[in-house]
Amino acid sequence: MQYLPDAMVPSDYDFSHVDANTASEPVTFTFANIISADVMMGVITITGPGSSDFAFKNDTCSGKTLGTGQSCGLDVVFSPATLGHRSAFITVRSGDPADSGRILAEIPLYGGQVVTRGDVDADGVVLVTDALLVLKQLAGQPTLNAYSAGALEPDEKIGARESIFILQQAFGSRESEGLGF
Repeated sequence: MQYLPDAMVPSDYDFSHVDANTASEPVTFTFANIISADVMMGVITITGPGSSDFAFKNDTCSGKTLGTGQSCGLDVVFSPATLGHRSAFITVRSGDPADSGRILAEIPLYGGQVVTRGDVDADGVVLVTDALLVLKQLAGQPTLNAYSAGALEPDEKIGARESIFILQQAFGSRESEGLGF
């Protein structure tokens, strides 16, 4: 059993901008056996930190044995649950019992919406409206449009620091440098 060199089309894929809670169009990945021996494919999975945001729509490869020159395909969709960048891999394991599930190939997948620090409404800019959303949330008025991806701290919680930072950014203040943002 050998690794499948140059036999995956595409060899990686960036789904680019896909809004949260929406699905991309399916992208077809084709696997071709270009070596002179049969390739027994095991179960193909999506692995990695963002794996839950990618899914197979159609898989004609898992468990299939590809003879020389044969191919199979699978369709992948990207549907992020929240804002932010995601990455994962299509992981192809050997189905040959002698190879004990060895990884034959990993295809990188990317996608998501990049969010600027402080951009809690995810419109691409930091404005006073972002600060107002934060202040409303702090006052106990839940806002459906406040995304944690715009948070400043690793805890991804929206708080007073975000509101101060956003106001400083919106009004062009350099004071934010002294607050550790």
